Amino acid sequence: MLRDFRNLRLSAEGAPSTEETQVTGYQDVSVPATLLDAKQVARLLHVSESWVREHCNGKEPRLPAMKLGQGRTALVRFHLNDIEEFIRGQRDRARSRAATQRRW
Repeated sequence: MLRDFRNLRLSAEGAPSTEETQVTGYQDVSVPATLLDAKQVARLLHVSESWVREHCNGKEPRLPAMKLGQGRTALVRFHLNDIEEFIRGQRDRARSRAATQRRW
């Protein structure tokens, strides 16, 4: 879905080359290339960074995030696959709401 890192202006360092994927059979990019910070997720979702921070801290709809460290200084990172799944889920919910509204 969102595998073109050039369009997202995200770093793809560490992503395996085409040769590496053919040799290993590994189809996905490497983990470091798919970890995003709040600014990158905000750009991807076309929302503000504060919206991303609020929705990874409990506000609905909840963004899947992982905390690296403890306390207030912990880094928060997002896995690209989780964000893609979040987008699909939101799209499916919107479609089902629209279908329900059409029935009435």
